[in-house]
Amino acid sequence: MATVRERLESALAHLSLDDELDRLANPRHTDHDRHVYLPKKVADQIAAARREIHVANAQLQVDDLAASHSLAGVRSRLSRAEELLDRIVQPQRTYDTPTRNAGLARDELAAARTAIQRALDALPPE
Repeated sequence: MATVRERLESALAHLSLDDELDRLANPRHTDHDRHVYLPKKVADQIAAARREIHVANAQLQVDDLAASHSLAGVRSRLSRAEELLDRIVQPQRTYDTPTRNAGLARDELAAARTAIQRALDALPPE
C-alpha cells in the first residue's frame, strides 16, 4: 500500500500540466495539438491527482493536522482548474479566450501544487 507521502508525490506528478495547457491555449499547426485527446489527458491527470489526494487525506493520522489543513483547499482549486479547462475547449463568453483560461488554470494548479508541497513538508520524516 502506498504511503501518504507517495500518494502526494504522485498527485504532484499528475499536476505537472503546464506544457499541455500551453498547447491547448496556443495549438501548434498540427492536428496532434488540436486532437480531442489533449483536453481529455489534462482532465484525466487532474482526476488522478484528485484520487491520490483523497486517499492520502483518508490515510492521514490524527496528529497530521498540518498536512490535512494544507490539503483542505486543493479540491476546490482542482475543480476550478477543470472548469477553466472546459472553457478552453468551449469558450462561454467573449472574454473567455483559451490563453486567459489556460493562464488561470495554470495558476490554480500551481496553487494546488504549492498546497500539496506544504502538506508533504508537514509530514513527519519516514
